[in-house]
This record gives sequence, structure tokens and C-alpha cells, in this order.
Amino acid sequence: MKLSTYGLREIVILVVVFGAITAAGVVWYWPVAVAGAIIGIALLLFFRDPPRPVPDDPHTIVAPADGKVTAVERIEDDTIHRGPVWRISIFLSIFDVHINRAPYAARVTDMTHKPGRYVNAMSPKSAVLNESMTLVLEPENGLAGPLIVRAIAGLIARRIVCAARAGDRLERGQKFGMIKFGSRTDMTLPADDRVVIETRVGDKVKAGLSVVARIAPTEERREDACSA
Repeated sequence: MKLSTYGLREIVILVVVFGAITAAGVVWYWPVAVAGAIIGIALLLFFRDPPRPVPDDPHTIVAPADGKVTAVERIEDDTIHRGPVWRISIFLSIFDVHINRAPYAARVTDMTHKPGRYVNAMSPKSAVLNESMTLVLEPENGLAGPLIVRAIAGLIARRIVCAARAGDRLERGQKFGMIKFGSRTDMTLPADDRVVIETRVGDKVKAGLSVVARIAPTEERREDACSA
């Protein structure tokens, strides 16, 4: 099992603490050894980093996080897009892989870290009140505006790690950070006539693997217009 380097500090602490508990249990009381080993392994699984084969189609937009899709909505954005956007929200339980991945090939143009509270990530209020890290991504082709990925801390999550920096170029599906112990990730993208949403509320998605939207080629858009 491969573990993420984003959680290196926590991994070392878990190995030392639960290794010591397990060793002590072997000497004094075997049930403690068993419990320590089980709990330690369960916590280490949170930092797992499974391989993700990115879909071949370059016009697909993949999920930026693992979890359950809790919202797919068309809203008006008056901050960056200043127009209609699609917002896709993904809730990550403590059992999901917590590594964030780039949804599309793009360059990071801006990053904003906002301190905040730790409201349950299932609540819509969490997007406004909670600690978050926002990346603005300028797509290399196909989209009329930026992609925005916002990693939001949850009730249990207390730390957001982001390895990307402004100016970095990210490939579709490339790892760029992690939210630790339960959280939420929102993604917004322009609601132009080329964007086709491929997911719905209730879907389980995997970062870098599950297609949540695609960009229809110009030829396909023209054919649809002619047949309408």
C-alpha cells in the first residue's frame, strides 16, 4: 500500500505511537497489542495514495476529490467568473482517499488560503464559514473561463496541505494537495454551451479517474445546434 508524502509527519507519529502501544501490549497484555495494531493500521489507511489512471480523452474534466457528489447546481458567480457557472460539491468521509487532483490541464493563476471554522462539511454554510484553500486554474484550451477548486476543511479535518504554487502548470489528474480527516471539495466551471455535466447528486466519484463533465468539441456543438 502506497502512502502519500503529504501526510509524512502524521505517518511518522502514527507509526511511533501505535508501534509503541502494540509493543507494550505484546509484553504486558495482548488485547492492547491487537487494538493498537488495528487502530494504527486504520489511521494509516487514511493516507493511502492509490494509482489513478486518468481517462484518455483530453476533453474530459475529472473529479478533483474522492467522495459523494452532494450538489450539482447552476449559479451566478459575481467574483471571478461574473456570470453563470456550474458548481459541483463533493463530500469526503473519513473513509475516502483525501488527495486532491487537478480536474483539467491548466495553470495555477491564484491561490487563497482563508482561515475559518470547522462546521460539518455536509452543510452549505461550510463553503462560507470554514477554513479553505482556493485555487484558480486557467485551462489550456476548451473553456471560456477559469476552473476554481476549493478545498474546504470539515468537522474533523484540521489541516489543508497544498503543494501547488501560483504559476505552476498542472496536468489533468495531477496531485496537488490533501485535506486531512474528512472534508469537502467544491469545483466551479463556466456554464457555457460547450460544457456537458456528466455527474449528478448521489454519485460516488474518484479524483483523477471519474469524469464529472466534458467539453463538447466545436463540431459536436454545431451538429446539436443544427438538429435543434
